[in-house]
Amino acid sequence: MNLNLEDATFEILVDQTVAMAMYVQGLGYPGEIGYQTFLYSSVKEWRKLLMFLIEKLPKENTQAADEPVGAGVMLGRMIAAELEQCLSSPWTPGFCKKDSVAWKGQEWWLEVRDIMAGGVGNGCCLQGMRK
Repeated sequence: MNLNLEDATFEILVDQTVAMAMYVQGLGYPGEIGYQTFLYSSVKEWRKLLMFLIEKLPKENTQAADEPVGAGVMLGRMIAAELEQCLSSPWTPGFCKKDSVAWKGQEWWLEVRDIMAGGVGNGCCLQGMRK
């Protein structure tokens, strides 16, 4: 028996489509399905199959509120919250950040630091520096 590349490729293709058909049958597909469905179907048959598979996809809101989440999800949420906070405040030039100058409301403010205590004290408005 002499197999060429086209025959071997077709055999692999049929094997894969048979496996796909069996999987879809396992999901509860109501119609007949086999390798020929994937290789020779009409548009109507493809539409029916795709609609069935789309209905089987998990819904977005299926996760319970009290369901535990992994560390990766928690990290992603923390990063998203930090980015949201950063993007909600107005942009401040770098040279102002090092001098603790920030835009608050309608004016620029200079944070006065208590060097001995290492904390932030009261701020003062930089007069005449409005937008």
